[in-house]
Amino acid sequence: MQTVARAGCERLLAGVADGGGTRIGGRALPVLRVAIMLARDHHPRRCGLRYLPGPMTPPRKRQVKLVVSLTLAVLLAGGLIYTSFSAADPALTPSELIRGANPGTDVQLTGTVLRGTVHNLPNGAVAFGLADRTGGGPSVEVDYSGSVPTTFRVGRELIVTGELHGHTFVAQPSSMVTKCPSKYSAAPSTT
Repeated sequence: MQTVARAGCERLLAGVADGGGTRIGGRALPVLRVAIMLARDHHPRRCGLRYLPGPMTPPRKRQVKLVVSLTLAVLLAGGLIYTSFSAADPALTPSELIRGANPGTDVQLTGTVLRGTVHNLPNGAVAFGLADRTGGGPSVEVDYSGSVPTTFRVGRELIVTGELHGHTFVAQPSSMVTKCPSKYSAAPSTT
């Protein structure tokens, strides 16, 4: 039985190579019809299906579909996690940037706009000073070009992406994001 099946498979493959059909029992059959005939027999050793230990029953088909879908879900989740972590720029405060910035690497700088440091430059650029949120520590001069959000003002927290050149942080155009102020603040203590 195996040699007959192997001969049928070889004839099928020869028909595929010719681009035509194959002859079984003296009749010319299209390649697809021969493949369906061989698959209908449910013999695992036909046409290279040696990895299947038994017939493909409906419960087995469900199991294979489950394994394939779970594998794809795990691969997709892994890809999403990898891209989300690999694409993120590190967010630094001005004091962290001054202490250990690598020149030429893109970082996100987060801090509070300092009073008296905002200057409108020609061609729509803005220069301003940015300090840590806590108010202490050194400040960094930021050169920014691009659209300025309407919520940009002194004392507002913001994030800009760019790189440090000398003592000036050069922000990428249109990379400024302002943080909304919290509408909940600590109540003043009465004691």
